[in-house]
Amino acid sequence: MQNRIEQDRRPRQEVFVVSKNQEELLEYFTKHCRFIYGPDLKADIAGNILYRTWHQVKREKVEPEAYSLLSGTREKEQSYLARPLTTKLPYELRINRVRKEKGSVEAGIRSVEHALETELEKERPQMGMVRGRISELFDLFTDFSEVTDEQLEEAVGETHRRLANVGFDPQKVVLEEKERMANWLIKASGGKDSIERKNRLIIMMALEAANRRAVKRERGIGETVSKFVRMREGLRFERAFSREILEEVRERLGPQRMPAHYLFKYPEKPPQNIGIVAGILNTSRWQLTQPHVKPYRPAGMEAGEVLGEVVDLLRENRRGEIVERELFGQARGILEEVLDTHKDIYPK
Repeated sequence: MQNRIEQDRRPRQEVFVVSKNQEELLEYFTKHCRFIYGPDLKADIAGNILYRTWHQVKREKVEPEAYSLLSGTREKEQSYLARPLTTKLPYELRINRVRKEKGSVEAGIRSVEHALETELEKERPQMGMVRGRISELFDLFTDFSEVTDEQLEEAVGETHRRLANVGFDPQKVVLEEKERMANWLIKASGGKDSIERKNRLIIMMALEAANRRAVKRERGIGETVSKFVRMREGLRFERAFSREILEEVRERLGPQRMPAHYLFKYPEKPPQNIGIVAGILNTSRWQLTQPHVKPYRPAGMEAGEVLGEVVDLLRENRRGEIVERELFGQARGILEEVLDTHKDIYPK
């Protein structure tokens, strides 16, 4: 048992891999998507939202047929991944695409918040329980020679109960550090070594190993939470920015604004200031290209195409056709529909 604890003290080298069925998506994410906020959150030209996450994967699942290596190594990838990664800690890169509600930014915000809730509501209570139980066991074992076998049996049962109360089953967890942490805690609660002798030194070492892993995991949770908070705020900003642009253009296209201009109110009269009005419309078209996420980017591009047709007809002095076809109303309707449909991040 002491050898296992000593091995547990040595930090494992992290190895980063990607599933082969995600390689094409990773290349697309890397080369064809623009940053929304930092390197983890991007959007493509159509407004699809993609974000990357890292997940610890069991080393026995990392095979050359299923994974590609992202970490640098002097060894050939196939031979490296074919070996048992006994001293390594593999992490898998995953590219996630928001698909609910046709990939809307509102669905993206909710997806990120769900990940935050998972970390905060499940992981932190688990780590808090582990560290609290370790402290209790240290107190119990202060006068180790006075601890009875009955007390040790009760301690093991209480540890199992505490783990169950926070949904922490060491047989089901994916993260190796959590599995080891729980197993050390259970083993230490019994107060005995691998040959069933009461051994205070070994038990203290096991508790220290479990505590070290709990501290490391808490730090990891903090880093994960910080990343998802940044992603959420990036999506919230992008949503607010997109809606503000569409609302501004919509107001400009209102019945008392652009459609009421002399050029369109009296299409049969001689034109005046066509260049100025065309410039205003082209500015609106450019504004509508600035949203980068769904559903606002597709709606902005669609409304911009209608305004482009207005500009072309205006330059040809076919103003009557603009009025007859109600092109300003068409563009405004596109913007109104998307703004109204997605007015709430959390639909009732």
